[in-house]
Amino acid sequence: MNVAIIITFVIIVIILISIIRNKHKEAEKYRKDWEFCKKLLKKEREKNKEDIRDELPVFEVGIPNLAKDDNTIKVRKFINYEFRLDFDKTPLKCTKYVQYKVLKELGIKIDWAGRVGPRHGAVWSEQLLKLGRYKVLDKLDIPKKGCSMSFTAGCPVPPGHVAYVEDVLEDDSILISEANWPPPGQKEHGHYNERPLTKKEWQNKYKGKFVDFS
Repeated sequence: MNVAIIITFVIIVIILISIIRNKHKEAEKYRKDWEFCKKLLKKEREKNKEDIRDELPVFEVGIPNLAKDDNTIKVRKFINYEFRLDFDKTPLKCTKYVQYKVLKELGIKIDWAGRVGPRHGAVWSEQLLKLGRYKVLDKLDIPKKGCSMSFTAGCPVPPGHVAYVEDVLEDDSILISEANWPPPGQKEHGHYNERPLTKKEWQNKYKGKFVDFS
């Protein structure tokens, strides 16, 4: 065999071995870099979870949530300052609270784009029906967990009220949570509340109208 051919062959083999080794080194470097990035991502996710927990409000039944209280500020921030009212004077409103609950519990940001008219608690079902994005239940339908409930009657807070349905029980009574439902004889101070409502109460006393966001 020609010596020149042998030498050329050897050189090619050496080059190929060198390339393979370099590729292996690069692959190992990429693998280590990727493992390092995964660790950083994991730490960042854990930090974000802690930050989110720190940013979430903690509600207590019967406790007011005034305009500058932590809970009120956290709710405003969480819903990206939807319902832009007088932040220095307005306590936590029922509308802001339910917007917050739907986003937190269902991961759904209620889309009000194209709305005409006010968003008072009593008219949520009316307004959202016009927009056509969510299901507004018939007055004889049984609500489900995660619905909003508009109080169109029997409400001490004008102009109406809206609450969040936490659960529905076997007898069709419901458990709700709400903000700005003042205790008897007290003014609106963003009080947080949880309570059960019998079917007779939500259907007849308050004439509830429900919106299903799921």
